[in-house]
Amino acid sequence: MEYSTQTFFTKKGDILKITVEELAKIKSLESDQNKRVFAVGVMQIQKEEYCRNFSTEYERIIAEIKESEGQQNALGEIILKAHGLNIKGRDFKIRADGVILELKQVSGKAEFVEVNGLKKLRSIKTK
Repeated sequence: MEYSTQTFFTKKGDILKITVEELAKIKSLESDQNKRVFAVGVMQIQKEEYCRNFSTEYERIIAEIKESEGQQNALGEIILKAHGLNIKGRDFKIRADGVILELKQVSGKAEFVEVNGLKKLRSIKTK
């Protein structure tokens, strides 16, 4: 497209004006830009909705994990007590193979070590 200026004369004097073709091209670009801005706005709204839904789902899952953790800890305490262990002020964990470990200081550092000499498992009531 060839660009040229057109001069028009009005009561106030002469003014410069672009051609109809040039104006059409600018309006076309402006229209394309407005469509893209609108699309970005829609995408932003969708992103925010997704984030809200993600956040709600994330919080629900975290709450379930914490609840499950609490249940697991409570059951672990019952089992440890049934084995005759005093758990107050002591840290225990149960390995995947069922061995009970206690946190102890070994050679100047904290380590979980196997607990020996346990009593027979008493019957326990769980929910």
